[in-house]
Amino acid sequence: MFRLERVQEKWKPVFRPDARQIKNLEQDDVSKKNHPARGFALRMSVFATAIAVAGVTSAVAQLAPARTWPELKEAVQQRADRNVYPMTGMKADDVREILGNINSLDRDEWAAAWSRMGARYAERAAALAATDRKAAHEAYIMAFRYDGFGSWPTANSPGKKAAYARATEDFRKAAALSDPAIEPVSFPYDGKTVNAYLALPKGVQPAPVVLAIGGLDSYKEYWCERAEAFLKAGLGVLCLDMPGTGEAPVKIDVGAEKMYSAAIDYLLTRRDVDGKQLAAMGVSWGDDLYLLQRTGTPKEAWVNPQGGHIGRGPGWLDGRILSEVALPWLARVMKGEAE
Repeated sequence: MFRLERVQEKWKPVFRPDARQIKNLEQDDVSKKNHPARGFALRMSVFATAIAVAGVTSAVAQLAPARTWPELKEAVQQRADRNVYPMTGMKADDVREILGNINSLDRDEWAAAWSRMGARYAERAAALAATDRKAAHEAYIMAFRYDGFGSWPTANSPGKKAAYARATEDFRKAAALSDPAIEPVSFPYDGKTVNAYLALPKGVQPAPVVLAIGGLDSYKEYWCERAEAFLKAGLGVLCLDMPGTGEAPVKIDVGAEKMYSAAIDYLLTRRDVDGKQLAAMGVSWGDDLYLLQRTGTPKEAWVNPQGGHIGRGPGWLDGRILSEVALPWLARVMKGEAE
């Protein structure tokens, strides 16, 4: 359990060794009846990579020798054949065709090949939109996956930037056809505009909401592809990019994590969101940055960092851990039915 304590007009996380002491929080100063945080503090549940794990992974990646195109081609196809991240949801034969049209490690050649497949699915989706919304939605999601992977792992060339722009357009079109709808939303932060997606469960108002924070290469759209799992658990989800990634308007820097505080401020303006039942979960560095928040507002009073992978294997985030373990447990915690 991390508690945020004021130190010289700033807030810092202080580790509490026993996370099971949630029921005793009422005895802490921050939870006294006259404190604005009482009954309003978040129980932040964080899944995925802990800071140390992320750091080790990053270091290993930097030391690894550069792959040749044949080596990379083989690795990508193997992942597509097994339907594992980052190829989750793609069709192995589509990937084989795409890779067959790439002959080098050139970034723009890579982007163009993936985007051609994305365009094929986008055209199919547009043709279906008027007659079969579900099929059109699925086709736009496929277009998003291929265009998005054309910019993966980062949009660092003109062609990859164009692929990412097409991917976000694909996803917005898919979101408009979702049931329940996935709403593109925005809110201000530091004089800039933050784009996000919000999905709320039907028949639940005001709804509890989870901030789902992307990582270095898994943006808000990747989270919102899994919106159905949140909705089935009776939870809404606000999908966010991590600073320095996707459409985030700020780069990774000291204090950039306060963008998440602005996200909570936005949620508190909505009558269809229960401001007393908010939580957050991140993937990769998305959880690490959340832990750095220290603005001192009541809504950030408590963080429960269940850090580290909880079974990341084939199909993670699409696997049963998210839908059958993590989210049902989180829903119970937010209702006060579990720790």
